[in-house]
Amino acid sequence: MENFSVQVLDKIRKMRDLKGIKQEDMALFLGISQQAYSKLETGESELSLQKLEKITEKLEISLQTLLDFSPHNIFQNNQLKNKNPTQNIYQSPAFSPHEKTLYEKVIENLEKENARLAQTVEALLKKA
Repeated sequence: MENFSVQVLDKIRKMRDLKGIKQEDMALFLGISQQAYSKLETGESELSLQKLEKITEKLEISLQTLLDFSPHNIFQNNQLKNKNPTQNIYQSPAFSPHEKTLYEKVIENLEKENARLAQTVEALLKKA
C-alpha cells in the first residue's frame, strides 16, 4: 500500500492537471522555482503544511476535498455504455459545480484529442 504522503502528492498532481494548472504557475504562486515545486510534487522535498494549504488555495479546493479526491470515482462503472461520458461525472458532494465544469472541459478536450489522433492514424494507414 502506498504511503499517505505519496497518495496526497499524487492527488495534488492529478487535481492540478485536471484544473489545467502548470507546475510553473503553481511554483510562482508558492514563491518557489518550478524545479523546487517539481521536487515537492514528486516527494523529493518535504511538503510542509503551510505549502499544502497554499496549494489547495491555488487549486480552489479545501484540504478535505483534496484528501477525499479519487480519480477512480470520477466516472460511474457504466461510462462505456453512454456515448456522452460527461453525463457520467461522479456526483460526489466533494465536487463543486466549478470542479464538475472543469472535469467536463477536460473530458471534452480529451475527446477532441482522441478524434484528432484517430484521424492522424487513419491518414497514416492510408499512406502505408
